[in-house]
Order: sequence, then structure tokens, then C-alpha cells
Amino acid sequence: MKINGMTKDKAVQRVIACLGKEPGLSRDALIERVLSLCGITEEDKKDLSPAGKFNLYRSYIGLTVDALHAKGDLTCQEGQYALAKDALVIVQEGACEKAILRLLTTESLPRKTIYERLDERFGTKRTRSQIDDNALHAMAGNILARLEKEGTLAVKNGVYRLKPKAPPTPVTEREAFQKEYLQKLHAMGGEFFERYTVSLLERYYLLTGRRVLLCEVLGGADDGGIDGRIDTEDELGFFERVMIQTKCREKNHVTEKEVREFYGAVCAQNGTRGIYVTTSVFHPGAERLLASIENCVGIDKDKLFELALKTSYGIRLSKEGYRFDNSLF
Repeated sequence: MKINGMTKDKAVQRVIACLGKEPGLSRDALIERVLSLCGITEEDKKDLSPAGKFNLYRSYIGLTVDALHAKGDLTCQEGQYALAKDALVIVQEGACEKAILRLLTTESLPRKTIYERLDERFGTKRTRSQIDDNALHAMAGNILARLEKEGTLAVKNGVYRLKPKAPPTPVTEREAFQKEYLQKLHAMGGEFFERYTVSLLERYYLLTGRRVLLCEVLGGADDGGIDGRIDTEDELGFFERVMIQTKCREKNHVTEKEVREFYGAVCAQNGTRGIYVTTSVFHPGAERLLASIENCVGIDKDKLFELALKTSYGIRLSKEGYRFDNSLF
């Protein structure tokens, strides 16, 4: 039987898991614990209609508890439920996954054989109830499906095997140097990165033939969302006011909201161009937004490294290889 995504095996498995961790729960408390495992939210609980997800799940879990109690798999004393002694075997998902991987390390096996080996390993066959067998098989089936989707397992003609791990890709000299370059920037901190980025972009504009009329760092508590400004002019006299935002981050992506706020600050301060520079990467939503704005661009960690090499600002590439400018770092 299945109701709104909840199967009998899943309901039984979660009742067993709850009482295995916390025996002596009242009926309401047990149902509440199982509901939380099923992902029922506070928003779901607001819908009290008979056909609502909350009431459907609550009724189904209650029927499951009653069925397990009637079969003798659960005991109930003074309104408190517990697993009947020696009636059921509780298997944690992590232990089940480890057992599956251990089985498939030495040989390929069909699903039925995997279930039989797991029954022997955890002792579910030695209990008088079929409930724990079914719960273990349902858990193992979900784990097998997930490991196949993740690429850990391959299955052919119903037989599962471990996929060999691909050898690690050798790190090139450029990749190793870029990693060290970013580590140095992170170690120097946000204020240094603001100054470094503004100076780097100034060098870029000079290298590409523009005159720099103004170059300043504006970072601070009252920067208005702008960390730097560069005013440039080309040989024909066309003027550009370039606003710069920097984020010296190791992991967190630049979000669409952050790009939107920066572009708003560029417009508010009469900037003609906006450049958002980060030592990490941009979230896909942020990338889409940048692509839709003609006068605003993003520079991620890879583009930053390429720009530093092109301008030879802080790093250089020669016949001897990559090296740092120690006077700057």
C-alpha cells in the first residue's frame, strides 16, 4: 500500500528507527517523531483537511503502529510503546551501506543475494517477525538505487558491482600555482584584496591603451556597496566611470542578490561600468544576471588569475616557470 509517497515499508522502518533510538514513547509522541522523519513541515500541519498531507500521514502511521502492536512486534505498557524484546532487529542506514559495499568489494551480486547476505549479517532471519526483514530490504533497495545514481555501483542484468575508482587527475604546474596564489590572497584579507584588485584593474586599463584619470579604493563601512572606482578615457575621449566590488572568499559563491545589489549601487552612483571580482565563483543565478546586463561583468577566481598573469601584477610567468612578486605578497 502507498499513500501520498508513504509506503508500508517506509512507515514500519521509521517506527522501528524511532523506538530503537527512544523507547518508551507515547502514541502521540511516536507519531510526531515519525512525521518529522517523513519531512512534514509546520506549513503542512496548518492544513487540517482530511485529505491534507499531515492528516493522511498521521492516520497511516497510526495504523502502522496498531498493526505492529497487534502482531506483537511492539509492546505498550501504561501508554508507552517499545520494541518487543527479541522481536525485531534494528539496522541503521550507515551500517547497512557499509555492509553492502563490503559485500561488493570482492564479488558482483544480484539484489536477492545481497538481501540474503544482509539478513545473515544482521540476523533479521533469526527473528520470528517478517517486519524487520522487509524493513532491511527496503532500506537496502534505497541504498542500492542511490549508490547506482551516484556512480558508486554499476548494475547489469540485475547484478551489482562496485565501479573502479578513477585515478586522480594529475595537478598541473599552473593549477598548483593558481591554488597557491588564491591562498595568498585569502591570507592577506579583504582590505588587501580591495587594494590589489583596484591596482590590478588600473594596470589592465593602462596596458590596453586607456588613460586612467582617477583610481581610488572606497572600501569600508560606508562605501555604499562600492569598493573601488576607476575613471578612464580612451584616445578618442570617451569617458568611463568603472565601479568595482570585491569579495575575498574561499568557498561561498557570489549570489544573484549580491550582484543585483551591486548593480543598483553602480547605477545610484552614476557608474557607466560595473566589475564584480571574487576569489571564488558566481552562483548560476548570478551568472545569468550578469549575462543579461550589458555594462556589468563578473571576474571569478580563474579570470582573476588570468588577469594577474596578463598584467604581471603580483605573479609572473617566465622560462623558469611561475613565480610571485615577493615585494607585493
